[in-house]
Amino acid sequence: VPDAAAAVEVCRALGLSGRPEAVDPLLKIWDALLDRKFRRFGLPPELEAVRAAAAEGLGRLGDIKAVPVLRRGLIDEDKTVAARSAEALALLRDAGSAPALARLAEGPDDALARTALEALGALGGPVAEEALRKTLDGPRPMLAVSAAYGLGRQERVVGRLRLEGWLEETV
Repeated sequence: VPDAAAAVEVCRALGLSGRPEAVDPLLKIWDALLDRKFRRFGLPPELEAVRAAAAEGLGRLGDIKAVPVLRRGLIDEDKTVAARSAEALALLRDAGSAPALARLAEGPDDALARTALEALGALGGPVAEEALRKTLDGPRPMLAVSAAYGLGRQERVVGRLRLEGWLEETV
């Protein structure tokens, strides 16, 4: 990729295009950069940004062909790639990714865990609800807020009540 910044913008534009034929070029750049990452034992941050933008674009396009790539992205050591992959899987409504998202939500990185919780809130389903409820009563207050919001999105009364209760406590 000669110009990573331009490649990021191209990935974003392809994702925003909504055109089904944009999926394959995004998958191709993802695969090429992942291969390069493995061969060179890493990628510079500007090329990881291209992978993150490709994940974002794939989510916007809504094609389930992207699911295996995005699930792989959840375990990427680059946190931005993992976060954009989580968001993309939520956009694709891939309930099969809920267990992996739940594991990500339990990880040590609060920002990444928050993104995973938001994705679980968007996905819904029993695995997502279990993970959100577990976090709601866990030791990390900022993540509990994300969990409550996710439960609220799933129309679970406990999420809304918890959010309202926290607001009342601040007054």
